[in-house]
Amino acid sequence: MTQMHRLESDDRHLRHLPRLAFRFNRRSAGRLRQMGDLINDSLGVVE
Repeated sequence: MTQMHRLESDDRHLRHLPRLAFRFNRRSAGRLRQMGDLINDSLGVVE
């Protein structure tokens, strides 16, 4: 988990949300998408 980015600080509706930070390489873009999909599915988010 990480702290809120300074550019997010004025978005009150985002303040309570958890954040992840990690190093990313473009080779792993598919895996990043899978992770996002899994998180959204577990939260019941509809695209």
